[in-house]
Amino acid sequence: MRKFLLALCVAAVAASLWLLAACGKEPVLVFISADGDFKTEYVLGDTFDFEHLIVIADYDDGTRVVVEDYTADKSTLAYGDTKITLTYGGKTEDIFVFVSKAPQNAPAALLYEIDGNAIVLVPADGRDYEYNFENQGWSKTLRYGDLTYGGTYTVAVRYAATATHEASESFVREITLPKADRPAPEISYAVNGKDLSLAAVGGAEYSVDGGEYSDNLYYRNLSYGKHTIKARYKETDEYNMSAEATAEIEIESLADTYNYFSSVYKSLADEGDIRLHTLTYDMLMMLLDTPGRYYLYFGGAWDVKSQSNIKTVNDLAKSRGFEVYNFDMKLDGGIGAELNMTSTLTDGTVVPYEALYLGYEPGGGVTLEDLTVKVASMRDELMERLSLSFLPEATFMAVEVSGGHADIIRRADLPYGMAQVARAFDKADIFDYFSSSDFHLADGDCAADSGSVFEAVTYHQLIDMLKNGGVNSFELMFGSLSCPNTRAIMSLTDSAAKNNGGKTVYFFDMRFNGTKFNIRMSDMSSNTAGSMSFNKLYAYMMSYLDGYRASTADKYAMITAGGTDYERIVTPSLVSFDYDKNSGAYAPILWVDAEYFWEQTQNPQSPEAIGWTMAVEKLYNVNSASAADEQSAPPLVTGALMK
Repeated sequence: MRKFLLALCVAAVAASLWLLAACGKEPVLVFISADGDFKTEYVLGDTFDFEHLIVIADYDDGTRVVVEDYTADKSTLAYGDTKITLTYGGKTEDIFVFVSKAPQNAPAALLYEIDGNAIVLVPADGRDYEYNFENQGWSKTLRYGDLTYGGTYTVAVRYAATATHEASESFVREITLPKADRPAPEISYAVNGKDLSLAAVGGAEYSVDGGEYSDNLYYRNLSYGKHTIKARYKETDEYNMSAEATAEIEIESLADTYNYFSSVYKSLADEGDIRLHTLTYDMLMMLLDTPGRYYLYFGGAWDVKSQSNIKTVNDLAKSRGFEVYNFDMKLDGGIGAELNMTSTLTDGTVVPYEALYLGYEPGGGVTLEDLTVKVASMRDELMERLSLSFLPEATFMAVEVSGGHADIIRRADLPYGMAQVARAFDKADIFDYFSSSDFHLADGDCAADSGSVFEAVTYHQLIDMLKNGGVNSFELMFGSLSCPNTRAIMSLTDSAAKNNGGKTVYFFDMRFNGTKFNIRMSDMSSNTAGSMSFNKLYAYMMSYLDGYRASTADKYAMITAGGTDYERIVTPSLVSFDYDKNSGAYAPILWVDAEYFWEQTQNPQSPEAIGWTMAVEKLYNVNSASAADEQSAPPLVTGALMK
């Protein structure tokens, strides 16, 4: 409508000007002005909106005329322009405008690189970029470090504002750092007997012998032999699962590191090749009944002369390739004096401990000086078997057994004569106590140097093992060849031990000298000097077997010594001992007792044979992995009486 009115006005003015001109008088242009619907806000590079501009000329006679032949000082606008000047008929008019910077399109991509735990932004071309990392504000920073591996971060990029252009819209993307790799953890551990303790490493998990990885740090009662420990860091939000670290350990039995002779004889302390073997009284009697040629040594570590001679004997055995069997005529190894065990007899006589145990009785015709063996009848039996008028100490002997007789071929108690003894036989025989058919061990398992796992130990040897043996665990069977229950499970024990990594089972005969000195007996029936001394021995042994209690309800099982009641050790029983570094002593971790007969166990498929075999297997494999903290570890001591 406005344009229509302006058009009418322009027509009227034009008619008036024509009339005035016809009359000879021309109107004078006073000013020009701009009107119309034109834009005043522009962006750099826009063309002014002349299409909607109306320029009006005002004359002194009051007429107004729309003119089209005006000029403008510019048509394309630049950033910073504030006006356009129109000119007509010498008159000017300024049109005020606002020209803003030009926009920019957002970048099409955000380029970056990963450098460890840093994001490095990469400009795509020579243009001016700026970045906004995690809404922390726009900057030109290209590197953002110390980030969390595996973390996701939001980054925006835009073209920065210029002198002529506004900052662009942003392009946004999320960047996830890959998880980091880290080296395998270090494995730190301690072995205590058959127990393995691992030092905790934050974020690590462990596997022993190919088992599943877990947080367990304690592994109980590992089998003898080599074991493989593996450790790795678990996968987390930040880290990949690490590579595995591996460590090898070996669980050794006491038998792997302990030798009685190097322990009790100073001259053999550093000897790596010891050819000496202990004999119990029962073993000696069996040897003297077994045809063959043997080297014997009578003496004990308590004797100064034996301490001097023993290395010569061992050196000769090494050089000529034979074994020597040692019998200590003091069956307690001479520890009676150490224990200061003396007693006053009814007649007021103070008698040394060893004399009591020899069966000494006042007025019996035997002086204390003659009591070089523990029981007078045992002494007499030995002298008769060896055709001797006395039993020599610290003596090396070559003995030949044949036709039911044992003959001493040569003997010497001084080093210069021992070389002659060593040359008595071109080849000496090996004595294997456990090859006796009474033990029911298969013949094929008992070849020379004992194919069975059993190794017999004397009383003093057992005490030394428990007292000074070191930190390695071991298995011990209490039994006796004279015990039918022992004979019934020997073969089963041998097989089960071997099948579960056992290499040695120590065997302690509860009868010190066959049937004459029985540790299974209590002194409830009598209070003789012999039984009194026996109880002291038993009490001393039990002080080193602290924690072992036979599983029996037998009311006659108690042994009394020094006012203390001790439970009787049941024969046979198989006990696994572990060394406790904290207390410095051995303690049982498992034992099993049995009272079977050969008729029940000779068939390996019998319930009794299967039951005993399973019990031994449990002894070797109980609690192989415990809970993850030491306090919640399962109990270690278990007992089972099998009848």
